[in-house]
Amino acid sequence: ASSGSNITGYINIRKSGSAPTFVPVDGTAYSVGQVQADGSIIDFIDNFTAGDLTGLTANTTYHLKIFAYNGSGTSINYLTTSPLSGMTTTLITGVLATEPTAQPISLVFGTSTNTSIPASFTAPATAPAGYIAVRKAVSAPTTDPVDGTAYTAGVTLGDGVVAYSGSAPSFTDTGLAANTTYFYKIYSFNGSSTTSNYLTSIPPLSGSKATANISLATEPTNQPTGLTFSSITSTSYSFSYTAAVAGTTAPDGYIGIRKIGSAPTGAPADGVTYAFPDVIGDGVVNFSGAGTEWTQSGALPSTSYHFAIYSYKGSGTAINYKQLSPLTGSVLTLSGTDTSDPFVNNNTTVTSVAKASPINVTVTLTDVESGIVEATIYYATLEDAKSDYSNFTSGTMIKGTGDNYTFQIPGSAVKEMGVTYYFYLKNGVGLTNYSSDYFVAVKLTGEGLTIPFS
Repeated sequence: ASSGSNITGYINIRKSGSAPTFVPVDGTAYSVGQVQADGSIIDFIDNFTAGDLTGLTANTTYHLKIFAYNGSGTSINYLTTSPLSGMTTTLITGVLATEPTAQPISLVFGTSTNTSIPASFTAPATAPAGYIAVRKAVSAPTTDPVDGTAYTAGVTLGDGVVAYSGSAPSFTDTGLAANTTYFYKIYSFNGSSTTSNYLTSIPPLSGSKATANISLATEPTNQPTGLTFSSITSTSYSFSYTAAVAGTTAPDGYIGIRKIGSAPTGAPADGVTYAFPDVIGDGVVNFSGAGTEWTQSGALPSTSYHFAIYSYKGSGTAINYKQLSPLTGSVLTLSGTDTSDPFVNNNTTVTSVAKASPINVTVTLTDVESGIVEATIYYATLEDAKSDYSNFTSGTMIKGTGDNYTFQIPGSAVKEMGVTYYFYLKNGVGLTNYSSDYFVAVKLTGEGLTIPFS
């Protein structure tokens, strides 16, 4: 490299995407690689007037400013007016994919809402890897996509916005303004990321559609609260929540969006009515209606299901969802491998009571693998039990927290001979178990007897 004269050296400032605003400060010595507040980087400090910049990113525009200086250390003095400036773009890494030979055809728009427009089209005879749709309000977009660049929905492309990029020949454009005409251009492309090759030499498929101008129902004031899950097995679970506080506007119902593995991020769009199993963002509609209790069957074992539940008001194209701060929660189904019967883990029920006194049965019923889906108690007086098992009365155990269950045997069933009872249990994969018999003696007050005798 050649060197300048009458100047100690030069400091080169580099920044990607836009021109650097950083200006070196007299008396300050900088080092190569230092990152400044505006994101710029010191590339070199030397008396060279030519050189190479390395370690850059492919397909990226870099802006340069070069300042002359005299001196060194704390005596260094920079010429900060009218620095030499310029820009350059690095090349695309690798080889572009083969350019598609044809654009899609037959653009068809579905029924629009105030904020969304559905669209579909037909793939050409030789289908490309994917399509990119560019949108602009009021007039057609004029900027083509650039080869070697990957785009995602929502990013700006020249005077337009990317409405869709993917392999499916359909999409729904959301987040739009009501009563507005949107123009679309749809291009074929092959490849991905830095090998993306867009067909721009042939006019893209184009068309326009206006959003609706429908008056929505008033948005509900509040979301529901208190999501809880119960009766969890390897393939099913139940859940419930508390209806939203009415506030100024009470909801007409609720919509639940479910996703496996993590919380759903998509929200329902106003003016759109959904039903199971419609897709919203990265989730699926699990239910929609006025109810607050639901049961899910056909679930996968050992799988976490995440929910977001929204209030809504109105119906049809006037439906209005409360889209902020939905009720959320998740449930983990039990393991699908279960070879063990459910069983009575602990029984803390009293063993004696006074005649005609109710018996509060308190037990812990356990099935670690697939959970208990049915728990029934059978009870009878000792006299009735000895004659025939058909004399037993059945009742459904009431589930409390965890594996705790309760039931109250009425006092009318507690006679002089005492009471016997047992449990029938069923788990999530259908395994059943009958417990051993339990006894509650009756104390006969004033007679010094406890029946049954041991």
